[in-house]
Amino acid sequence: MTTNSEVVNPRTVRMSTLAFIETVLVSAVVVWNQSGCSPNKTLDERQTQLDAVNDDLPPAPPEARPDAPSGANDTAAHEPSKGACGREHPMFLEGYEGSPGVRGRFSAGESLHEGWMLLDTGNTLTKIRGNAEGTVDVGFELAPGLERRLLAGYDPFVGIRAPAGGQAALIGTDLLGGLAVRLDFDEGQVLFATDELACSDEELRRMGYHRFDTDGYYQRDANWASVGKYLAPNVPTIEVEILGKTVRMQIDTGYSGAALHVQLNKPLFELIRDELGPSIGKIEVGRASLESYELPAGSLKFHDADSRDAIAMLGAATALVKEGDESIAAWDVPAAMLSVAALSSAFSSVELRADLEDVWVMPRATP
Repeated sequence: MTTNSEVVNPRTVRMSTLAFIETVLVSAVVVWNQSGCSPNKTLDERQTQLDAVNDDLPPAPPEARPDAPSGANDTAAHEPSKGACGREHPMFLEGYEGSPGVRGRFSAGESLHEGWMLLDTGNTLTKIRGNAEGTVDVGFELAPGLERRLLAGYDPFVGIRAPAGGQAALIGTDLLGGLAVRLDFDEGQVLFATDELACSDEELRRMGYHRFDTDGYYQRDANWASVGKYLAPNVPTIEVEILGKTVRMQIDTGYSGAALHVQLNKPLFELIRDELGPSIGKIEVGRASLESYELPAGSLKFHDADSRDAIAMLGAATALVKEGDESIAAWDVPAAMLSVAALSSAFSSVELRADLEDVWVMPRATP
């Protein structure tokens, strides 16, 4: 995977608690369609607008020092708010049709571009809008002070789904995997952090997050993982229980829309077919028409990777049978894919960590 971030020991605490209060997590506030922020504002105008409200944000609570008196580091004494690893100096971002995105800048060759960039965990390769073949060296600025360079491809379809002002790029896991990326659906934020500023396991657990293991699917030291006789792309993939069967499920933040959708590949559909009701017809998803079935509330359960306790479950949703030869449709083992609407209905916040080979989640309610 192409990234400028260093590969570090996954379980190393990246910053001392004393240094924590002196550092800033590069963060961004997602401006969803309901917001009053005009998408036609320039980045400088947006930053000016943001600076005017930034002083009203409560500061992140400080960590207790490692050498503090006994009891000072107890969870009850600390009680950090969600996102305590950094809220200072946020920057406006935008979402579109539920999918998270950032209105940033990038340079390709001698050209400078500005526009909306979809943060798409379902794509392994970053792409910019265009019809040219091959790749180009691109410098991305996702937020002030957060710059990354990599070889990006061209795609004429990048600009089809976009808010006003147009889509300029699709940011894939080749770039996202080099950062800690937290999607906070309730706070309306996307938080980016380099390894030096990212929360440790201990800090995430203290804030109430639970861990899913993505080893072999989403990690720094491997771009591909073997699944059956096929290759699975480097996409955040977690273990879930669906109708009593334990399977792997991809998290695709580019899978937008308001409906709670769970896509099933053919092996999984055949495994649970008898427990599904009759077809409720075909549903258009992108450029495909997929057979759909009702998935009763509680059919999909999420388990903590360490305790194995059920920590969340999905409400009533729609199961769609994925066809073709892309992503999970090509797997010869049962697998599923979760839409971003379904993801946000089960969890208020999700942190993607290729460096730890984990996904961390904040459940909305314990089953």
